[in-house]
Amino acid sequence: MKKQFKMYVILCIALIALVACNTAEQSTTTPTPTEGTNASNGNIEKDENQTSSDPHDDDEQVNENETNRITYTSNGEQKTEETTSVTSNEQQYSIQVLPNFTLTAEEPGKDLLYLTENDSVSMRIEYLTTNETSFEDLQRNTEDLMNAVDENTDYMEFDIQSYVDNVPNISNFAAYKVDLIDQVVMSIVYEKDQQLVRLTIYDDPVADYSDALIKMGLTITHN
Repeated sequence: MKKQFKMYVILCIALIALVACNTAEQSTTTPTPTEGTNASNGNIEKDENQTSSDPHDDDEQVNENETNRITYTSNGEQKTEETTSVTSNEQQYSIQVLPNFTLTAEEPGKDLLYLTENDSVSMRIEYLTTNETSFEDLQRNTEDLMNAVDENTDYMEFDIQSYVDNVPNISNFAAYKVDLIDQVVMSIVYEKDQQLVRLTIYDDPVADYSDALIKMGLTITHN
């Protein structure tokens, strides 16, 4: 009987040791994440966040590019070119300038924007405030100047409504034109944000940059 009891005790001790060993192995084993687990999905979300971009950033870049481009027609050909913002050294304004054009001071109160390779194509720019003169007075003075362009050729009014429609804050405007044999002379006056601008354009009909010059002239903003 004692022998059987001793054998029973030995078996019990062996069984307890085996159970304890299995428990220790289970507690030290770490399960390997598999595809589709939460850990894996977390990594994917992090990667997506790192590579994604704010859609508003793209919109800002597009708007900036559109603002700094001018589409114009010359000799029946439509062109779109990027512009550079140029600040007048003499007057308090900036203007978007197309490639191959240069802005320079002509005399006090007047700048000249001209085609670099052909300065017979140019635009005189006068920038005033409504404290210096009124739009009506500037318009009358411009009509007198256009009358003096050529004693044998009368000036005509020139419709720039389609140009002005694309420019905000212009409250008054008028435009005039004289067609000569080898030159086109135009004068445009407009009021924008209590500032007055007069553009006098001298264009070579062969070069045909009037459309480009008008569009550049309408980009003038106060500094």
